[in-house]
Amino acid sequence: MPLSLWGLDDVRKNFNQRVDDTGSAAWNAARGRKQKDDDPANRRASTSTASSSSQYPSSSTSGPRKEFAPPPRKLSTHEMPPPPKKLSAQDMLPPPKTPSANQFKDAKGKKPPPPPPLPARQPSASSETNSRSSMETKNLDVPPLPTRRATSAVVPTIKTTEGEDRDVRPSDLFQRAPSFPVSVKRTETQDGVTNELAEKLAKMRTRSTSPGTARSALPPEMRTRSTSPGSTRSPIPKRPNPTASLTAKPPPPSLPPKTPSPQPPPLNTSTKPTPATATKPSLPPRTTPAPPKIAPLKSAQSSAIVPRPKLPFEVSQLHKSILPPFEYPTPTDPNVLSSPGFQTFNRLFPTPLWEIEQSSLFILATLYPSDNTYSFRAKTLEGSVSLIMRDMDGNAHAENSTVITTVGGKRKEQYRSNMVFSTRNLTKISEWGRGDAWFIEEVRGVIVHELTHAWQWSCKELPGGLTEGIADFVRLRANLAPSHWNKSPKGKKWDAGYDTTAYFLDYVDREVYPGFVACVNEWIGQECLRDGKYDEKRMFAEVMPGWGWDVLWEQWCQNCQ
Repeated sequence: MPLSLWGLDDVRKNFNQRVDDTGSAAWNAARGRKQKDDDPANRRASTSTASSSSQYPSSSTSGPRKEFAPPPRKLSTHEMPPPPKKLSAQDMLPPPKTPSANQFKDAKGKKPPPPPPLPARQPSASSETNSRSSMETKNLDVPPLPTRRATSAVVPTIKTTEGEDRDVRPSDLFQRAPSFPVSVKRTETQDGVTNELAEKLAKMRTRSTSPGTARSALPPEMRTRSTSPGSTRSPIPKRPNPTASLTAKPPPPSLPPKTPSPQPPPLNTSTKPTPATATKPSLPPRTTPAPPKIAPLKSAQSSAIVPRPKLPFEVSQLHKSILPPFEYPTPTDPNVLSSPGFQTFNRLFPTPLWEIEQSSLFILATLYPSDNTYSFRAKTLEGSVSLIMRDMDGNAHAENSTVITTVGGKRKEQYRSNMVFSTRNLTKISEWGRGDAWFIEEVRGVIVHELTHAWQWSCKELPGGLTEGIADFVRLRANLAPSHWNKSPKGKKWDAGYDTTAYFLDYVDREVYPGFVACVNEWIGQECLRDGKYDEKRMFAEVMPGWGWDVLWEQWCQNCQ
């Protein structure tokens, strides 16, 4: 049943109204505000009280009404206490202590602590001398200190019992027995060996021979160890050994000097006098044979060694920085290697990579010219461009490919290209017998045509006749047009391609609008980068507003008549 039937809906509304009025009255009382008669809260409270008194009797009839305490009086500005004082850093420090008179007296009468005793150290020789001299001056009865002997001076020598001079060791200066480490002690056998070696060395030093005779020429009895009769060199003294002075072996007795027997003069077969200072017979000087000469390596393709055919066009170095590397891989197909056309090509083009490089520079300068007013953005190729010989039908073609990648939502295109020659076609034109000059010109024209396809732009729905016409237009500008090309436009259309379109574009680029082919190629490149399509109206609206292919073709036909 709905709440209105039971009367509960009015009860709920009256209760909520009373709660709101009570809250607003308490808020006003806390703020010290007086309720006005026209206050809507009073009217609502009176209305709610009247409505509720009809249904629910008020509790004031049964007992005294509870009154609220009056709100606190609002203080004026003069009655409010002053704000607390802001303390500075100096006020926050504790108060200084004032010293008393007793503290000054105690500080004056206090003695400093005695210094720590100095560490004892050994007196030096100079200090001992000074102290001894000071004691003598004071006439004190103090025994004298022993004189310290310096061991850094020259070591003196003493006479031994055997009458030999011996160096004084530090142990002799201090009158004590010498002490050696175990590793330094020597035995009697070692001393004997040492003395024996010393005697042999002394005899080798005193050995002498005749001035003008080699030792190998002396007789055996004169090769014995002897001392020259006129030499006054004394033998080297023995090394003293303090540990084995009594057990040392006596030196062997020295041999008496022998008088050398007279030697016959050496035979001299030469007529030249022998120099007096010569000690050995003259020998031919020894020389090292020179190494065999190495054959020089075959030099690379160079203009100074390998003759290059003269180019019929001028090459510009404007775009040399963007050229890719060129390669000419050696073919492995036996049909290619045995082809007469391939052999003729290698004979007449000893530097094929140079030919491709020069042709690329000419094509780039034609399609992307630059001057002080405008610069065209040239197409770039990724990787290397290879010249491939293949046993196939046809003439030649360019293998173009596009690699599309997307990095970070951005599309990037990479263009690659290779040039393929047909060895069958090379054999065919080499057998025509028109001479090497004609063969070179024909092959150069094919190279320029196919490389133009690698460097020119292309987009969707581009007429094929325009693509082939631009390639032959560059060949025509390179002065490589063959004799069988037909210049007449009679019965043809502008997009017939090859020689027809080439002569038509050459006329427009020379007579009507210089740089027209370069502008058309650039517009095609912009559409290619935008992934757009070819549109004749939009292209002429940007390149030549108000013109078209039909208008230009009509002028060309009238010019040819």
